[in-house]
Amino acid sequence: MAATEKEFVRTLEASGWLRPAQVLAELKKRYGKLAPTGLRTIYDWIQRPVDPLRAERVGGRLLIHRSELMSWLQRQGSPRPTEPAGDPAA
Repeated sequence: MAATEKEFVRTLEASGWLRPAQVLAELKKRYGKLAPTGLRTIYDWIQRPVDPLRAERVGGRLLIHRSELMSWLQRQGSPRPTEPAGDPAA
């Protein structure tokens, strides 16, 4: 990849575009244990036949815009924390 192409990809990443590994890290930060566990899940979301997660290939890299990720998660019903186990009578 040429130096100018690398700079272009870095500029895109700085403006809200994420690589799949960064998407996974973002989801783990937001949802903890409820987040998907691997990159394969992210790629599966991108390749879904109905309402896929939109991604763009730029400079040989697959990029997902952060705002598109968040709106896609809302449409899918993003994970919610479960109720803590405890005594229901308490």
